[in-house]
Amino acid sequence: MASSSRILNDEMSALAERHKRGEVAIRKVKPLADKAAETETDYAKAKTDFDTAQSDAETAALALQMTEKVIADLPALEKAQSAFEALKQKWQEASDELNKLTALDGDYKVIVENQTALDVAKACCAN
Repeated sequence: MASSSRILNDEMSALAERHKRGEVAIRKVKPLADKAAETETDYAKAKTDFDTAQSDAETAALALQMTEKVIADLPALEKAQSAFEALKQKWQEASDELNKLTALDGDYKVIVENQTALDVAKACCAN
């Protein structure tokens, strides 16, 4: 019995030592496991951000292609400027003509008023 007690005691000591080594190992591994979990979370977030950025880049590339097509369809700058200058000249001519017509209309109204006054004066003198 002493021998079985001694074997039991040795086994208990061995288990206690293993337990102690297991705790030490866990204390050494736990920070690494926590860091690994944090790294995994960071990786997942970075992957999501990357996927979003990639999608945004594809959208931007399509927008750029559409913009380049619109720009290519626009008339040449010189042609557009020439057309603008021609329209500007026509507008200026029309504006000058309108000013002349407005002045003539004012003169016409003065002439009509003077003619009316003259007719009234002649009618008074004729009587």
